[in-house]
Parts: sequence; structure tokens; C-alpha cells
Amino acid sequence: MNSRLLVLAVAVVVLAVPTAAVAQASADASPHQTQATFTVTTPYTQAGQWNDVWTHIYTVTVNPEDDSFAGTGIQYDDNMEQTDTETITGTFAPGSVTFAARRADDGVSWTLTDATYGAAVTLADVKPGPPIEMIVTSPVFTTPSVSNQGDYVSQTGGGGAAQACIGKPIHTNRNATHHRIKNARTLAPSLCRREQRQ
Repeated sequence: MNSRLLVLAVAVVVLAVPTAAVAQASADASPHQTQATFTVTTPYTQAGQWNDVWTHIYTVTVNPEDDSFAGTGIQYDDNMEQTDTETITGTFAPGSVTFAARRADDGVSWTLTDATYGAAVTLADVKPGPPIEMIVTSPVFTTPSVSNQGDYVSQTGGGGAAQACIGKPIHTNRNATHHRIKNARTLAPSLCRREQRQ
């Protein structure tokens, strides 16, 4: 009887250590898409002056496979009062961004190509209208962390996320040394790909 208890106790310890490590790795895992925020300013009243500006703050979801993005923006006047909303699509490159944005209120759109981040002024093509000067800030990237499959699906809006195995529990050795030992673990993304191939 004592030898069975000893075997049971050792089995619990052996199973608990890797399960805790894998669960922690999954808690720190992030979904495949990243969020980014960046700002674009344009002269408010006169070209070439940067004291009074329109400010466009964009929040986008980035596809890490090709750095393309899509999202929304808010346009503010020179008093930082919201004047419109916008939709935006584009691509980040090292040191620059290319995008097309469209205002919701009047449908005016502009395209900015290879705009470098920082103080550099880039001319945007506007439809309808003449080109306008723009300055783009460097994007700030954030990757929401998930602790389980439900969080991942919620943060990514469902769809194909429900089939992803990020944070999804897998069950192994269901009959391990008695039914009281729960041997379930949560997979980190790198382990997920390996598990799917097996």
C-alpha cells in the first residue's frame, strides 16, 4: 500500500512540473495579430506651418506575415476636438508606412506612399483635392496576451481563431495512475504547431 502511495505521489510531482511550465508559457502567448497605434498630422490652415494641425490617430490590426494592416482612425481639429472618423488600410515597412485612409463624413480619401517616420514631410494624394503635407509618427505595437483559447477567440473576434490551438487544452494520458490525476495541459503556440503535425 505504501509503495502505491509513493508511486502516486511521484507521478503527481512529475506531472505537475511540466504542466505548470507549459501553462505559464501559454499564459504569456499572444495571438497571431498585433495592434498598432500611430498619428498623422497635417497643416490646419496653411501649408508648411506645423503649429496648428489636423491630427489623425489610427488604431490598426497588423498581420505579422506581411505587415499589412487595417483599422480605424479619429480626426481631430487644431483644438483636439473630434471632427470625423476614418477607415485605413496599409502596410508597415522598416522605417516607413504606406496607407490609404477614407473619412466617413464626406468620403474624402488620401494615400500616403513610403512615408518615413518622424519629422519628414510627405505629400499625400487626396481625392478629391490637391496633395497635402503629412507627418507620420512611429507606430507603437502591442500584442495582447491570452491565457486560454477562450481569451484568444474573444480577442480576435472568432472565425478561424476558434480552430487555432493557442491556449487550447489538450488531454494526454487520460487514464494516468488513477482518475484523480488530471493530466491536461495548455499548449504554447510553438508547441501547437508541433502537436498539429503529429
